[in-house]
Amino acid sequence: MGSCDLCGREAALQQAEIEGVELSVCSSCVRHGKQKAPAPQSFVPRKQHAAQEAPVERLVDNFSLLLRRAREKKQMTQDVFAAFLQERSSTVAKWELGDLQPDIAVARKLERKLGVSLVETEESVSAVPEKKRAAKDELTLGDFFKVKRK
Repeated sequence: MGSCDLCGREAALQQAEIEGVELSVCSSCVRHGKQKAPAPQSFVPRKQHAAQEAPVERLVDNFSLLLRRAREKKQMTQDVFAAFLQERSSTVAKWELGDLQPDIAVARKLERKLGVSLVETEESVSAVPEKKRAAKDELTLGDFFKVKRK
């Protein structure tokens, strides 16, 4: 069961090519295009699939504050601090303002150089149940295209 890409109805979905785009649609919307044959799916044991899910890493919420405090603790200006980190001074300024966030690899490098914890690990996102959303709150492709009437 899933949500139809055209009308948004919760139903068993089929793959169809509509206007040159492959969509997952319900049985009533499949008439707007050509139904595609289901692709053969390879078998993956459930336990093996669950073991491949890696924990999600993200920056801590107060990243910019921790970075600024680390610079002030070392009594450096932003320019000297940027040279110490081997980054541009404009990039460091944006990090400290919170306008820009580095990717996880750069944040790990900053952790090693500064001795502070900047990355946290979350449990897998798929383990959290997704809350139901109202169909009327969400737009579908059917809201944007017109069906030609004969």
